[in-house]
Amino acid sequence: MAETSHLILAFMAGMGLGAFFSLNLWSSVQRMTDEHTPWYIIAGNFVLRISIVLIGLYLVMAGRWERM
Repeated sequence: MAETSHLILAFMAGMGLGAFFSLNLWSSVQRMTDEHTPWYIIAGNFVLRISIVLIGLYLVMAGRWERM
């Protein structure tokens, strides 16, 4: 039963990380139209999004491949 609850929490954390990624991407696209050099926004936010999501997945995984 405890493993099931861990998997449910991992699923919820993954949903949260996915929502963060999508909302941050949407924000980047919206701000891109206001900038003179939009690739700074795209490149910077890409690195930020990927870093946070990978760190979050690593923490949620906690050494168990099933949680990935």
